[in-house]
Amino acid sequence: MPQWLSIFVWFTRPGRYRGGPILVTVQAGGSLAGKLSNEVSSTFSSGDKIVSPSACACIRRRSRRRRTGSDRGDTVTMGCSFDRRSDAQFNVVRAPQRSSVVRQQVDRRSKRSVILRKSRALARDCLEGWKGAPSVWPPFETRAFGALLRVTPEFVHGSFGGIPSGADLFPSVLYSNNTQAKTTRQTQGNVMSALAHDTLAAAPRTLSEELAAFALTLSYEQIPAAVRERAKHLMLDSTGIALASGKYPFASVSLNAMQELGSGSSPVIGIGRKLALRDAVLMNGILVHGLDFDDTHSRGVIHGTSSSFPCALALADRDNQDGKALLVAYVAAMEVATRLGAVAKGGFHQVGFHPTGLIGAFGCTLAAARLLGLDAERAVMAQGITLSMAAGSLEFLEDGAWTKRMHPGWAGVVGITAATLAKHGFVGPRGAYDGRFGLFASHLGQYFEAADLALATENLGRNWQIEEVAVKPIPACHFTHAAADAAALLRSKHRLTPKDIRRVRVLVPREVVKTVCEPEANKRNPANSYDAQFSIPYIVATGLTKGRFTLAELEENALNDRAVLDLAARVDYEIDRASTFPRHYTGEVIVETADGRTLRHREGINRGCADRPLTNDEIAAKFFDNAARAVPRGAAECMRDAVLACDRTSARSLGDALCATG
Repeated sequence: MPQWLSIFVWFTRPGRYRGGPILVTVQAGGSLAGKLSNEVSSTFSSGDKIVSPSACACIRRRSRRRRTGSDRGDTVTMGCSFDRRSDAQFNVVRAPQRSSVVRQQVDRRSKRSVILRKSRALARDCLEGWKGAPSVWPPFETRAFGALLRVTPEFVHGSFGGIPSGADLFPSVLYSNNTQAKTTRQTQGNVMSALAHDTLAAAPRTLSEELAAFALTLSYEQIPAAVRERAKHLMLDSTGIALASGKYPFASVSLNAMQELGSGSSPVIGIGRKLALRDAVLMNGILVHGLDFDDTHSRGVIHGTSSSFPCALALADRDNQDGKALLVAYVAAMEVATRLGAVAKGGFHQVGFHPTGLIGAFGCTLAAARLLGLDAERAVMAQGITLSMAAGSLEFLEDGAWTKRMHPGWAGVVGITAATLAKHGFVGPRGAYDGRFGLFASHLGQYFEAADLALATENLGRNWQIEEVAVKPIPACHFTHAAADAAALLRSKHRLTPKDIRRVRVLVPREVVKTVCEPEANKRNPANSYDAQFSIPYIVATGLTKGRFTLAELEENALNDRAVLDLAARVDYEIDRASTFPRHYTGEVIVETADGRTLRHREGINRGCADRPLTNDEIAAKFFDNAARAVPRGAAECMRDAVLACDRTSARSLGDALCATG
């Protein structure tokens, strides 16, 4: 007797295939093919199918196919016939995002088939009252799906309070025009609706929902003490950099622009309470990131604190929340932003996006959602709104423009704006990350194939990305640090001078070439300090000439040092085949001397990264070095104490302390 049954499972394959309900249809031949076609056509968009029966050679198909209405000619396989020599075929059809039955979505790029080999006997048992049927598809519970819905006799009877036998539920007279057929169709609809409802109730959440749930429910006590302490030291590091930045032209230019837009009472580090809320966030972001001396999450390739800290500080200060609320919001933003950055595996840089601005905005959105008291649904909306506002271009690399400095502050502005809009009911798209035009599909281009969405939630709330954040010992792009240290160590060990050096080769990861090695003319003769901070030739030549790279090497007289520039013209780069990027930003310097020697030094683990971290005491020392450029030692000590005790005071107290002008 031809029979069929549809059930819902959840597709949770790691990576970009993650998330989304699947309608799996066990099919039999005969007159039910027409009914099945109508069922699928009425519930699912034909363009949403992901089915390829030929993908599984072990399936013996004796099927007919019916086309659903589609300009693209997509098909759904119908009417597999069963006999003693063939297996049941399970076709997979994806639901559209706004389906009334299923609310989630699988990426359209994941047009893969999931055809499960099962015997006719098991299919018959499942249909005929589930008598003696084991749990369905156990081999695929951990491998193919990860969290496959287990359909058992106990599940069916427990969910629906008992069901008729398969013969009663799906009789051969289903399409006859009699009362029994009408009753059976109604029974079938009730069972399927109940099954869909039960599945949705227990379904895993979308990525936006998972991140929102984490950010909104995270408590101070859930964060390990060591992570809280490290988080406060990262904020301290950023405070010192902001103080040092205040003495540079970009800071005064930015402040003048912000003041023209209006005034307010939100804190600006080292400057005072002069700006409106969002303008203060933008200004603080510019100050923290302005010298490119702020922390970096290596796998995410993102400067997280420069956006997360200004955002959390401004909102918590405005609403006079306690310091614990500020600290937890900052940690939540860091965990989200660094993980989302890691998903791309360095791909954003390859297509010209700066993840500090682009990805940082989403972390700030959830920090703002938490501090503004949004519920989970509105936090999801806020992330969707951010998708239309987050930005960050790497075009500054071409001419040393200042735009990179504003990216993290703008990310904070975006986060606050999006969360506030959502708070008042503004509706954003639900598929901020994994939608057809979501963040990764729309921004990664050819590198989308390598992205792994599972990294965004892998061990979320258990493995803390704060502990993987690298603190910079050198005021330059983190990609240059290993080479900078290698050059300085070669000079010290071999007492080199520029006239001793005939040629220099630097081995760098392939992924960093566009950022710190090209265009070669700009890198060998940087036009300004920003050019210099992103130049392997200039930084290596400086290390070989002076044995150091500090903020002093970014002053105008240093940028015009003829000995350094002449050596920079003899520095070439090659791809480091042994690089462990992005876990480590490796670098190796090979010097060919005028007397025929070849000297080399490799830094396989860059100083300051998670596997070779600066201690909290070293971070405090760096803070005082930077703060000394702007405020007296006593004022710096007060700021240090305020930051490290922020979870024992109020956000307003911290804001007041950071506003000190010396």
